[in-house]
Amino acid sequence: YYVLHFFHTSDKKEAFVLNLTNLDEALSILLHRVPDLHLPTRNILMSLRKAISNFLVTLPNVFIKPANDSPPLPDLSELEKKGIPILHTEHAEEEYTKLVARRKLLLSLIRDDGWEWSDLQAGSFNHELKLNKDGHYN
Repeated sequence: YYVLHFFHTSDKKEAFVLNLTNLDEALSILLHRVPDLHLPTRNILMSLRKAISNFLVTLPNVFIKPANDSPPLPDLSELEKKGIPILHTEHAEEEYTKLVARRKLLLSLIRDDGWEWSDLQAGSFNHELKLNKDGHYN
């Protein structure tokens, strides 16, 4: 994973650390705030989570330590407005707070790459790949 530390772009929509953090935040919400009934197989989510965790444990080797401050908790109201059920139990919120160290590390990663947590709101990017007649990607 060490090669990933050398990827940087000034485009928020393509920034590796922002996309990785957005993905990790989405996984956190799915794993801790959405009822299991509405999730894909938990093993799929956990496999992806483990891959991200394996990357995160390399960060201290490149001198990235958890931030002193915590990033804000995500606003889940927009998900609820779109019909996604959100758990508001004490247990669900407690499980999510166990991620503080992970989220502080992601915050440091973002800052190390020259971004801020607020830059996570970069919008969507169409990652669809299309082949042209020659079989090459456009």
